[in-house]
Formats: sequence, structure tokens, C-alpha cells
Amino acid sequence: MSNLKKVIALALILICSLSLGASERPVFALVLSGGGARGIAHIAVIEELEKRGIVPDMVIGTSIGALIGGFYSAGYTAAEIQSKLLDTDIMALMTRLNNKGGSSVLASPDSRLEDNIISLNFSDDGIGSNNGLLDDQELGGFFRKNLAKVLDIEDFDKLSIPFRAIGIDAVTGEEIIFSNGSLYTALRSSMSLPIIFAPVKTEDGRFVMDGGIVNNLPVDVALDMGADYVLAVDVNDAFNRNHKLSSGEMETFSGTFDAFTKLISTPNSRERYELADWILTPSVNEFSTIGFDEKNVILERGRINVAENQNIFDEISAILEGREENEFTLYSSRLASTIEGIDCAGLDRYSREFNEFLGKPINEYTMQDFEKLLRTIGSLERIEHISYRIKDGIIMLIPSHYVPSTGLAIMGLSGDAGLKYDGTYRPYFSFAPFLSAGVGTYVNDQDYVSLGIIFDDTISLEARYSKHIFDQGFFYAGADLKYLNLSYNTIGTVYGNASRSDFGATLSCGLFYNPHRYLQTDIALEVDYYHLARLLNHNDYNAEDLESSTDINAAYIRGEVMYDSTNREDIFSSGINLDFIFSLGLDYAYTGFEELRNTPLLSYDMAFRLEYIYNIEGYKGILEVEADCIRRYPKLAEAYRVTKAGIRTPDYLFFHNGTRGTILSSLYHYCVGPYVEIFKRAPLVNSDYYTKRISSVPFSTLNALSLGIMGSVGTETDFGEVYVELGMGFADKFSAFLSIGIR
Repeated sequence: MSNLKKVIALALILICSLSLGASERPVFALVLSGGGARGIAHIAVIEELEKRGIVPDMVIGTSIGALIGGFYSAGYTAAEIQSKLLDTDIMALMTRLNNKGGSSVLASPDSRLEDNIISLNFSDDGIGSNNGLLDDQELGGFFRKNLAKVLDIEDFDKLSIPFRAIGIDAVTGEEIIFSNGSLYTALRSSMSLPIIFAPVKTEDGRFVMDGGIVNNLPVDVALDMGADYVLAVDVNDAFNRNHKLSSGEMETFSGTFDAFTKLISTPNSRERYELADWILTPSVNEFSTIGFDEKNVILERGRINVAENQNIFDEISAILEGREENEFTLYSSRLASTIEGIDCAGLDRYSREFNEFLGKPINEYTMQDFEKLLRTIGSLERIEHISYRIKDGIIMLIPSHYVPSTGLAIMGLSGDAGLKYDGTYRPYFSFAPFLSAGVGTYVNDQDYVSLGIIFDDTISLEARYSKHIFDQGFFYAGADLKYLNLSYNTIGTVYGNASRSDFGATLSCGLFYNPHRYLQTDIALEVDYYHLARLLNHNDYNAEDLESSTDINAAYIRGEVMYDSTNREDIFSSGINLDFIFSLGLDYAYTGFEELRNTPLLSYDMAFRLEYIYNIEGYKGILEVEADCIRRYPKLAEAYRVTKAGIRTPDYLFFHNGTRGTILSSLYHYCVGPYVEIFKRAPLVNSDYYTKRISSVPFSTLNALSLGIMGSVGTETDFGEVYVELGMGFADKFSAFLSIGIR
């Protein structure tokens, strides 16, 4: 502020104090710049204003300045904003890759292709089904749940402090000043860094990006709103740019990104320096735009800057002295309205889950669970993002679907590796990777064709065709060619055989019906051909080949019904995950074994899985029950389950009771507790045991028991859960296992 202006302002104050009539009340505005993590320093300015009892007449912000200014205007104190931002792992909210795309609802149910690494759609409009690198569902949920009480306020002048956020029209380049509508939309739009986050589509159809591109220090907006005095805080120090990036920093993503954000925001910030009465430039330029891991240091730098510029705050206090101060409604004192209804916006199949929220208060705790449900639905339905608006107690969902595509390319990775010991022979190393890649295309709205290759213990080429024939139902057909595909699991275990030069082929067709996500039905016809060139037994090191050549032809009708009751994606929420799978078929096999030659086999697969998460007086526990009974041609790998220690068994029962919780942060979780396994342990003296028929009576082969304790530690990533699992079993034999994997 110039000396002349200071003298005039103080003189006016003196005149007003001596006169009987009052002059117009001075209007004071706080303007907060963008700057990513550096914007944490804004909190220090709000702290000082609170100490002096000053409530601005308006707050205008861009990007991170809009975020902090928006929370302040909603009624949060500086201490509460600090708590929200410093106690939250901001980077975890902003670093989830948008690596999924809308997949075909016609995907064949027996397809083994996975897409957890990437799903890249393409169409006539371009490549990619989304227009942002990062997934913003978590970040949006953070805004919405913490601003739930004010999301029904559409006029930003009616917030605790009148508020404006700055964005830019991504098509026209026009500056957009958010003064009404959805507060969430305003904050999210102002922070939409190009390429990193998808532009926000507003109700009038415009696509809005980060306001820092056009106006990173919106002092002019404050003046246009009638501000007499403006305190502007620029965390980029656009005038001096006193921190220069080194060549080493420019070779990193964070350094290059930091340089980019400063280059696009600095010019329009400098233009507005002369418009402000006071400028604060905290010494935080050395910190990266995405350096939220140093937020405590950044906040302290902001406090140092405030302490060094007490004269500025003294002048503001003097100018505003004697005026009637603004009323500031604390966010915590606002009454939470009640959820009266939910407009599902086409997601009516989840009305049962949504109805559980009716009658509950619209506060942080309720909306936190609501956000978890939205993440679950978005994942199940392959929806890019689900937002909502609130009006008169009605939540109106706003799903953003992936752009329709003519085709896609996908890649997936899962599997595990580790050490296993079943108590009989020496420990062995297990390695079970699964990598798949494929492409698919829509021939028309009713037909979908895909082709993929899969690497696990096999090399498989997979082709699928699907045709929509009625609502939630379609016909599918497929063909597979497999190499190194047959015999038992190729991981060497105690009773395992391995094959050489195996070849397999499968033709299949069927009907798939999915009337509700809890219930899926699949009726199929498959014809398989297998050729086993050689079979070796791992444990009989001096044994001759069991079979030099075996051809197996199997034709069977397979029907499957699956029930899946998954209430929540989050594994720490109470709920039941229930899977029930039943498959029945008639195998007719031509084999090289006299006992089975030309013998039809009644085959069936039964699987039951229950996971129940419960909370009793603060104890967060988990109960898992699993039962599998498989009767298929005994030389097929698919005829057996594998126990934790690596024993193959046609009948399997598993029980696990443990406790779950988080460690270090909400990103990491653990599970530990006792388990029981009941299975079939084959006689050691008969190395070709599995070449003989097994009783067709369900669970009639059970003869072994293992009691033990197991624990796991994992973290959720964009590609699935990465985990480490360790366990030891005791019964007739000691067993142990250690696995590291992704699922």
C-alpha cells in the first residue's frame, strides 16, 4: 500500500470518528492464489485475521486458494482447516490413476482377461474413454463429505462469508467466476489442472479447468464486487520467482509439473499486484506444487511470513476499527438436515443400498459411508465418477459415464509367489503369475468381439463373441487354444505332476443372464480337447514317465448360478460378502487309462464362500467360511483346490476368524487370526493316486485337518490389493506358507 494511500485512509478514519454521521462501511476482501501444496500457507493468514477478530466481507480464491477459501467461507476456522488438510493424506486422494474405462456389458462370463493395469478405449472422437490422468472420486468425496451441511446453499453470498471461485472455460478460454450453484462443483472446477484432472462439466454444458490459467490472483474480481481494501496472498511469489528449478529437478515429473504450473499462472498474477492494497508472498517457492508431504513446513513458513508483516495486519485493523464486524456462522454449529430421498439417476438397481441412508443426518459421518457406497457402485458399473447435489433433503446423484467407444485395449496382472511347506517334503518355491492382454471392438450396438492372450501356467489364445438378445441377457461363444495347459497345477507340490508340450482346445457357447448384480446365471455348452504329451511326478525323482501320451476329449454341458451379496467395497465396514456358485456337467472322456477308458463321468463343481465383518464393542472382526467340492476328470488341474500349504484336494473346507484394522494410515490394513482347513491328503506310497477315480459323493474324501494361525498385511492400489500373507498350521503335520501377491 502506498504511503499516500495510507495517510488518506488514516485521515478518513479520524474524520469519521469525529463526525456525528457515519461514512460507508469499509469493505475488506481476502484473495487467495493457487499454487498446489504451497497454498497450505494461506491458513496462517486466516489464523492472524481470527486473532484480530477480523472477518472478511468476501473471500475469492483460485485452485488451492479456492479450496481453503471455500472451507473458510463455509464456516471452518483456521484450526479446523488445518486439521482437515494436515491430518488427511492429500496425495492419496490425488494419486489414484484413472486407468479404467467403461468395459462392455457383453463381456463373456468365462473370459479370463483382466484390466486392472489399464483399459484404453478408442472411438471416432479419439483415444481414451476419460479426459484426465487421475481419478477424482476420492478427492471429490473429501470435498462433499466435509461440506455436506452447506451443499444445499446455492447462493455463495449466503455462506458464512460471501465466496467466489475462479475457473476457465476449456473450450473458449473465458474466465468463469463461480458465485452460485454447487459449492463442490466450484471448488472441484477451480482445481482441475489440465491433463491431470478431467475438466468439470457444469450444468450448462461447459467444461471448466483450473482457474490459475486465466486468473491466479483474482484481485480484480474482489474490486468488481465492491471491495475497498484487498489483502492478496500469492504463494507463488509471481513478482520475484526467487526459487529457480535446478536441472536435476527439471528431469523429474514433479519438477516439470511445478515449472508448468508457475509458467501458466505467473503472468496473470503479476498484472494484479498493483490492484491489491497489501500483498503477502510467503517464502514457499522452493516447495513443489504436489509437495503435500511437507505441508507442516509450508504452514510454518506461512506463519513466519505473517509474523514478519505484522504492520500490514496493524493497518488493516486500524482501517476496519469501529466498524460493525461480520457475523460468522461456524460450520460446526450448523444443523444437519435429514436425507428425505435419493434420486438414483438410473442406478435404481441399488435402491436397497440407498434406502439404508434415508432418515440419517447429512453430516460428515453419514456422507463418508455414502461416498464408500458410491465408490463401490462406480467400480461395479464402470462409471467414471458419481457426484451429487442436495436440495431440500433430496440427494440427486450425478453419474459421469465413460465416453462410449467402438473398442478397447486392456491389460491385467495378478497372482502370487512365495514359499510353501506341507510337512512332507522340503519347502518349495511357488510362482503363480497371471498376465493378460486383449483388444475388443463393437461390431454394432448388439455385438461385441474380443481377442486376447493370457500367460499363467499356460499360454492361451482367447477369442469371444457376444450378442445382446434381451434386457440384461446375451448369447456368447468362444474358442481357446492353450499350450502347457493341462495336468495338475504346474506349481510343484507334494502330489503334483507336471506336463510337457501339452496342447488344449476349447469351443464353448452359452446364455448369460444378470438381472441383478447379486444374481448371475450362466448356462453353457463346452467341448474340450486335451493332449498330454508327458506326465512327470515331481517327488518320485527316479520314476519313469507315468504316461508317454494321453489324449483326452471331454464334452459336457455346464450350468452355473452365482449369488454375490457385497454391501461395501471397504473391507473395514460391517457387512456380508456371500458367494454361492454351483456348476453341474456330464463329462464323457476318452483316456489312456484302462480304469477310465470310455467312461462317462458325472462332474460338478460346488463352491460356497462367506465373509462377514462384524464390530462388537469396538472389536472389528472377520469370519470367513469356504467350502469347495469338485468332481471332474482327475487329471485336470481344474479338478482340485489347493490348500494354503499347497496340497491339492478335491474336497476342501476352510474357516477363518480374525481381526482387521488399519496400520500406519488408512492406506494399509492387516488381518490376523486362527484358521482351520479340512481336506484330502493322499497316501504317500501311491504316486499315481490322482490318476484313479475319486468317489462322486460330495466331501466324502476328507481325511486331513490343519489348525493354524495366519496373518496378512496389504494396501489398496490402482491395480488391486498388494499383500503379504504368512501362516503356520499344526495337526497331523506341521505346515507353513509365505506369499506375496496382487489381487
